[in-house]
Amino acid sequence: MGSRYNRGRIWKWLIVLAGLGFYFIRNRVKLPFKKRGYFQEKTLNDSALEAEIEAIFLKVQDAWDKHDLRALSESYGDNLYEKHEKILQKMSDKGQINHTHSVVLDGITRYKEVKDNQFEVDLYFVAIDYLVSVNSGQIIAGNTQERRAFKQRWTFSGQKGALRVEKMKEFKI
Repeated sequence: MGSRYNRGRIWKWLIVLAGLGFYFIRNRVKLPFKKRGYFQEKTLNDSALEAEIEAIFLKVQDAWDKHDLRALSESYGDNLYEKHEKILQKMSDKGQINHTHSVVLDGITRYKEVKDNQFEVDLYFVAIDYLVSVNSGQIIAGNTQERRAFKQRWTFSGQKGALRVEKMKEFKI
């Protein structure tokens, strides 16, 4: 009688554990031990490519801070250029300006070829990032004193010396 009781209890626990596992897989719950941190390393084996990515990255940040993307026409894919122009226009219509300065690119990781002539990398950087009301000069969001950490995945197309940013995706860290 005692062995039947223990077997029933074991089966109940196995069913509960299987149910929890199915729940986590189905809902893609991110468990804390899987969370990736902030990387301060540049793992590309090509220093020229790394330097070009960093130059484009800093050029993009500077143009965004100045709210003038014209300097990026050669470095941006057409779709991304239009998308970012629309974002800046919407902010302007609302009387807002987004400032991003004191940018430091700390990491370039996860080089991955995705299509012919396209690859993506993860960029880790810190920056002072804040949103200001044009009329009042008051800060709407962000902080003017402390840098915030960012992780973004950028997709590039082209060859070294003529890279273009096609996509940018931001991740929470």
